[in-house]
Amino acid sequence: MPLCEITIGQGFLSKRSEERLISSIAGHLLEAEGLATGDITREMCSFAIDGRRPLFSGNGKRQRRKTIVKVHYLDGAISEMAKAKLIRDVTHAIKGVCKTVEDRDIWCLLIPIQKGCFGVAGNPVSLELIQSIASAEE
Repeated sequence: MPLCEITIGQGFLSKRSEERLISSIAGHLLEAEGLATGDITREMCSFAIDGRRPLFSGNGKRQRRKTIVKVHYLDGAISEMAKAKLIRDVTHAIKGVCKTVEDRDIWCLLIPIQKGCFGVAGNPVSLELIQSIASAEE
C-alpha cells in the first residue's frame, strides 16, 4: 500500500522517464514490503510526482537539482534492513532516469503510517488486510 511522493526539479523528467521511474520504484517498494509483484500489488502502489516547479536552496537565491522522495507505508511493513536497501534502491532509480542529479541531492524519507491511521472508502485498512489481498494474488 505504499504511497510515494516525488518532488523533482522542473524539466528533469520526461513522460517516458516518469513511467520508467514509477515502474522501477513500485518494484522496489513491493520488495521492501515483502509482497510479490503482480497486477493487484502494483495497483496498491500510488505515486504523486511534482516536477512542475523549481526547488531552491535555503537562501532562496539558487535553484537546486534536489529530488525529494517521501514513501508512506504501513508501520511494520518494512524491516530495518529493508529500509536501508529501499533508500539505496530509490536513489539508484532516480539516478537511472535523471543522470544530472547527484546522489547527495536525492533525499528519501520513509514515513510510517501508524495502525488505524489509513483507510480506503471510509474503512480502516490494516497491514494484515494488505498482506492477505496480496497473498490471494499469488
